Amino acid sequence: MSQENVEIVRRGLDAFNRRDLDGFAAITTDDFVWLPALPGAVDRERFVGRAGIARYFSEISETWERLTAVCDDLRDLDHRVLALGRAIGRGSASGAAVETPLALLAEFRGNQITRLATFAGHSEALKAVGLEE
Repeated sequence: MSQENVEIVRRGLDAFNRRDLDGFAAITTDDFVWLPALPGAVDRERFVGRAGIARYFSEISETWERLTAVCDDLRDLDHRVLALGRAIGRGSASGAAVETPLALLAEFRGNQITRLATFAGHSEALKAVGLEE
């Protein structure tokens, strides 16, 4: 099942980068919780369920002209998948180009993501799963 989870995270990254609400929601549970480290999430706001995904995508569109998550290092951790990569974007208001480390930890229930926590750094994410850099 874990390799399947890695593939589900890849599909989720693709759906996120396309802002495909239906595609992203299809791989999550109804009570899905998203804890983003980027746009509009200075205080680690929670986005819950399909409505939360839609709201988060909307906030991204307001804050970023373009924002893409690129994660090449996906690690199977049984019922979790850790993805390490970077966020690449351009701010809407400033026009400033941004490229910064990004990590995400997807937790699964069955074959769907139930919780997604994103981190602005690899070290923090590795620590969260008990791994070292």
